[in-house]
Amino acid sequence: MAKIMTNLELIARMKELLNEPNFYGSGGNQWSTWQNGRGWYVDCTCSIKAILWGGRFIPANRGRAHAGCNYGSNGVPDFTPSSCVAWTGATRGNFRNLVPGEILLMTTHGHAGLYIGNGQVIEVTPAWTGGTPGCQISQIGANGERIKNGRQVYSWEYHGKIPVIDYVNQPTPTPTPNKVNVFYRVKTRENGWLDEVRNLEDYAGLDKNAIIDFMVRVDRGSIWYQAHVKGKGWLPRVTGYNINDFYNGYAGDDVNPIDCVRIYYNTPADIRPYKKAKYRINNLPWVYDNERCPNGDDFAGNMGETAYKLEITIE
Repeated sequence: MAKIMTNLELIARMKELLNEPNFYGSGGNQWSTWQNGRGWYVDCTCSIKAILWGGRFIPANRGRAHAGCNYGSNGVPDFTPSSCVAWTGATRGNFRNLVPGEILLMTTHGHAGLYIGNGQVIEVTPAWTGGTPGCQISQIGANGERIKNGRQVYSWEYHGKIPVIDYVNQPTPTPTPNKVNVFYRVKTRENGWLDEVRNLEDYAGLDKNAIIDFMVRVDRGSIWYQAHVKGKGWLPRVTGYNINDFYNGYAGDDVNPIDCVRIYYNTPADIRPYKKAKYRINNLPWVYDNERCPNGDDFAGNMGETAYKLEITIE
């Protein structure tokens, strides 16, 4: 199949939407068309298709229907996220070796995005962010997690190379140090907040003193964590690090013992390959992010068994 542009050109043209006013929508015959006073009328798939059909989201095309594209041209069908799986021969899962310019797909939620490199995705999706502008950049995790503002919102299911795109080699980035330090503290009923621990230089906790709260931070990237409290179940995820913030500064309820925890590390764009949080409770087996262990659990600890020792590292 003839190639119409390189992956670098495709990414550059998609990024033009970041500089132009735009809002979400594709109804009737108005898809990818400029609406005076509001901007480009786009959605996730139409924005990509319009570019593949020759459109450009630039001021010079504001007076042209569909950003100046020629519908159905260049050997590109009018695809949906579901039909795009077959057209691109997309792969399900395995997001660790994405190539810039690959299309990302969620068939469950009818959504598409474009991988632009360095763990970033450009997409049109105001439905998940509260409105305009529709075009934005999010992050993707090693398992396809869609990360926005440090929190996961759904997961990508498929990725594939677009048949009409020439995937050229990328410039080799300058290596950057990829060491990530994690810092954490725990609170026990008997002794209050204990001293902060870095990486595996020590462990957080005191022998047989029940942990009732814990907090985690990193010096690069971001992290979320979650506590399971005996008799109460899982508490909400937390991203902060502040003993004075009950709602997002630490995990726990200040009263009841914690028995299990989940911790997930979001790798920043300047670190590759992706890293994970490695952690354990009470010398039990190590857990990586929220991946399932051989016993089927996606957390550290045993339900009903009080946590008194916490260890975390990023690797």
